[in-house]
Amino acid sequence: MLEHALATRHAPAPAIVAFRELLVPLDGSPAAERAHCLARRIAERSGARVTLVHVHEGGPDREVIPLREYSWREAERRADESDYLWRAACAAPARARTALLADGDVACALLGFAREAESDLIVLARHGTGGASNAWLGSVADRILRFATAPVLLLPSEPGEAGEGETAFRRVLVALDGSAEADSVLEPLLALAAPDEPKVLLLRVVAPPALDRHPGAGPTLDTGEFERRLRAATDHLDAVAARLQAAGVPAAGRVLVHASPAVAILEQASAHHVDLVALTVSGAHHSAPPLLGTVADKLIRGTTTPVLALRPPAGAR
Repeated sequence: MLEHALATRHAPAPAIVAFRELLVPLDGSPAAERAHCLARRIAERSGARVTLVHVHEGGPDREVIPLREYSWREAERRADESDYLWRAACAAPARARTALLADGDVACALLGFAREAESDLIVLARHGTGGASNAWLGSVADRILRFATAPVLLLPSEPGEAGEGETAFRRVLVALDGSAEADSVLEPLLALAAPDEPKVLLLRVVAPPALDRHPGAGPTLDTGEFERRLRAATDHLDAVAARLQAAGVPAAGRVLVHASPAVAILEQASAHHVDLVALTVSGAHHSAPPLLGTVADKLIRGTTTPVLALRPPAGAR
């Protein structure tokens, strides 16, 4: 841990990259429409193209009506869905295109399209409720978070007080755990942060010292190891803050001692009124350190703030 912090101190500043291709899944719900509005504002600032995608799902009456009537109904539904996407694209001042994907697993269809289109940001809502046949963005969002190769900007199901109405995010909390995986969220974060003096809080949560029990003696605290972990965490945050400052982004680090990292992150996000939380999540090909696994799940489900989540590339450590 300490060796990683010292190595990070000499690492170059994170690159500030511009998004080129934004992917927005639409299901007709208000939550998805808010994701579309936010994606448009990001595209206008970065010059990116927005692709609006809807996945057509076969009707539930396939087995109970004649094939000819079912085919006619499906053609009519596809025409309505294409018209919905076209109207959404026409409402966007930014460059936009549409894609109506065929029947199939919704998450697989979206993930496959994102890879083929080389999308570098997926913007979607945590839950969509576009009717009984389209209430899929809850479970779909979960799967996209775990398998997408692009960063995911995840909006809460209900509009929040901050973030979604802004052109860029001004108060950002970045949850780190000392690993290179967690640090990899910094580059897409800089593309979303406000260009005029964003405030970035780097947060590291350290578990309290453990109690050692020895036969015939009372419990004792392993304070030596705890102090080493605190020093390593502080060194790491100082190094990351220096890297961000070298890129022109004001940043400060804070180390907290708390038994529940998810609770600590949520409390800090609320106390600092942040409008974006950034972190990495574990994927199909990664072992999951505490921050990247269960903590990320609890955080994403517990926050009412937009979340920038990134599954690190294979080999990042």
